[in-house]
Amino acid sequence: MSVPGCVFSSDLRAVVDDVLGGRAADDSDELWSLVHELGWPGVGTPEDQGGAGGDLADAAELAAGIGRHAAPIPLMETALAGWALAGAGAGAWTEIGDARAAVVRAEAVSAEADGAGVRLCGAAPRVRWPEGLERAVLVLRDDTFTRLAVADAAALLAEPLPSLADDPVVTLRLDGVRLPAGSVVTAPAGLAEQVRVRGDVLAAAALVGAMERACALAGEHVMSRHQFGQPLAKLQAVRHLIADAAVERDIAAAAVAVAIERPGAATAHAARATAGR
Repeated sequence: MSVPGCVFSSDLRAVVDDVLGGRAADDSDELWSLVHELGWPGVGTPEDQGGAGGDLADAAELAAGIGRHAAPIPLMETALAGWALAGAGAGAWTEIGDARAAVVRAEAVSAEADGAGVRLCGAAPRVRWPEGLERAVLVLRDDTFTRLAVADAAALLAEPLPSLADDPVVTLRLDGVRLPAGSVVTAPAGLAEQVRVRGDVLAAAALVGAMERACALAGEHVMSRHQFGQPLAKLQAVRHLIADAAVERDIAAAAVAVAIERPGAATAHAARATAGR
C-alpha cells in the first residue's frame, strides 16, 4: 500500500520495496550482501567522502523501507556510522568496509592516550545493539571536540537490558578497553550533535515506515474479517479507529518531512518525539 504522504524520495520508493519486500527474516546475511552491493549503506554520504551520494531524504526513504518491511539488517545504523566518519574526514568506509556497523553515543566515556593507543573509561547505557553487529563507532563528546573511535564489536562487553519489545538493548562496559591510536579520529565539537540529529530523523523515518505497514495490515484485516454478518469495516467505531491511525501516521510522516526540509535539532527531535508517540 503506497501512501503519498509517507514518501520521502520518490526515486527510491519502488526499488526499496522491490528489494526489501517479501524476504524471510532468516535471510539477513543474503539481504545484507545485496544492499551492500547496491551501495545502500553509503546513501546520504557524499561520493567524494567514500559514500554513494544522495541526501537525507534518500537515507530516510531507506530507513522507512526498513521499518515498512521489518528488514532484519542494521542498514540505517551502518549508514549513520559511515556518515559520521565522513564528517570527521576519516573516509566513510576506511574502518567499516562491508561490516555491519552502528553509532554508539558515548558522551560519558572518556578516552586517554595509553602508549601506542587509547584507553577508554566509562559506560554507555541503553545502546541499541543490532544482531550481527561487527563494528561500533563510538562518539565521544567533549566541550571542545568530538572523538570518533572505531571498535570491534566483539571486543566490547555488552550487557543485555530488559525490553518489553524484545529490542536488542544493552549497556556497554568500556572500562579498560584499548584501541589503536589510528582507530580514533578527532572532529569538530558540533559533529556529535549532528550525528544525534541525523539519527533522530532516520529513526523517526523507520517508525513511519512501520506505521504505514501497520495501517495497511489493519485496513486489509477489517475488510476481510466478518463479524455479525458483515465486514468489520462496516462498523462505525472500527472505521473511526482506522481513520485515527491513518491521521497519526500522516502527522508523523509530515514531521519527518519537515525535519528533512529544515534540518536542525528542533525539527529532528520533534519528528522523533511525534513518531515515538
